Formats: sequence, C-alpha cells, structure tokens
Amino acid sequence: YATNPNANPSGYYISYPSASPNSTANYFIACADSTAARFRVASNGNCYNVTGTYTSGVSDIRYKEQIVDANSQWNDIKNLRVVNFKFIKDVEENGDNALRHIGFIAQEVEKTSPHLIDEMSDEKTGETWKTIKTSIIHTKSIKALQEAMARIETLESTIQNLQEQINILSK
Repeated sequence: YATNPNANPSGYYISYPSASPNSTANYFIACADSTAARFRVASNGNCYNVTGTYTSGVSDIRYKEQIVDANSQWNDIKNLRVVNFKFIKDVEENGDNALRHIGFIAQEVEKTSPHLIDEMSDEKTGETWKTIKTSIIHTKSIKALQEAMARIETLESTIQNLQEQINILSK
C-alpha cells in the first residue's frame, strides 16, 4: 500500500501480513526482462542483481568539483572490528543452521566514525535501528589498501638497499 501522501509521504510499503518467510526463495520485489532476472529484493532483506552491483552512484567527473586526494583512511579502517555473527531471528527460525555473516556492529563503528551511521525506523512499530554506510567503508578500505601498498613498497625498497649494502660489505 502507499502511505498517506498528506502526512509524511513515503513510497510503497510491501509486507507479508500473515507470514515471516525470511528467505532468499521469497521476495518483495522481482524485476526481469525477456532474457533474465535483473533485480530482486528477497524477503530476508538481501538485494540481488544480475551484475552483482548493489548500488551505483553518480561518479562522472562532469558532476564533481573541488576534487582532491582523500586524507589517510588508515586509522579509520584499522579501528573497525570485523565480526562474525548470526541474526537473532535466523537463529530463532533455523537454530544451528542459521547463516553466519561477516560485518560490523553499528554502535562500535559509530564511536570512531559517526558519519558512517544512519538510522532507519519501522513505520508500523516505530522501532529504530542503526545502519552502516558500507559503500563508504569499501571506498575507505581501498584508500587504506593503497596506503598499505605504498608502505610495503617502501619497506621492500629499504630491504633491497640493505641487502645490496650487506653484499658489498661481505665481499
């Protein structure tokens, strides 16, 4: 159903009023053309598409200005605790067979990087929960990886120079 457009307009709300399938077999939205499934939002909240691209943001240089290299992301990424976990609802429904996931705890991320946290709420219950802007973490991780690669290359060069000096001295 569409929510009341006169008071806090929102888009469509899709619900299973008498079931909780929480699976990849059931879905809220499925999009396909004559040759393939293209996009699906599964009832467990996972989003799938044919290319494996979960989000796509405008990145064209024609839409950007004041472009500068990003600051170091080393400490931000270093301070993230990566955890394995199971969702409570999955355990309730599937016991030991519940899927194990890898990710972060939003409240922990919020302590060091509050700009990576959003909050969502359920229109019906008013319950709120924290979400993480994982696409930003991915970008920050690439920057930190570039920093790590530069450090490794510097160390490799230093080791090479030291080995050459040792070879010269041992002759």
